Amino acid sequence: TTTGALFWSGPKRCPHDLKFSADNELHLDYIVAAANLKAFMCNLPPNTDKAAIKAMVSKMVVPEFKPRSGVKIDVTEAEADARNTNDLDKDGLEKLKASLPNLDKAQGRKINVVDFEKDDDDNFHMDFITAASNLRAENYDI
Repeated sequence: TTTGALFWSGPKRCPHDLKFSADNELHLDYIVAAANLKAFMCNLPPNTDKAAIKAMVSKMVVPEFKPRSGVKIDVTEAEADARNTNDLDKDGLEKLKASLPNLDKAQGRKINVVDFEKDDDDNFHMDFITAASNLRAENYDI
């Protein structure tokens, strides 16, 4: 920090990376909720079969997270405002644009807007919020 104190000191808990495991119920809850929210957006039927989803994700290889070096974390709004925000990754942007499907292939596809509704237990909204909150708590050892 600008005062010389370490950022992760005092009451601030340093987060740790989570190792994905299909056997971890928290991880699976997050995937089920997130996948079903995306399915709704893409007009696909929901899938709540945790055993089938677990079998699918068990075959996936999740690369280990490796933080970039030299990244500065702004502690105050003044530091964020002072930082140059024109550091756009143009190569990354071009790669992203090239990976997007051609607009001609998207003709006729309808994307549903997801309006947040906390009182509907069948829409996965609160499931997603709960799962994300629980993973954050695990991340910070809360």
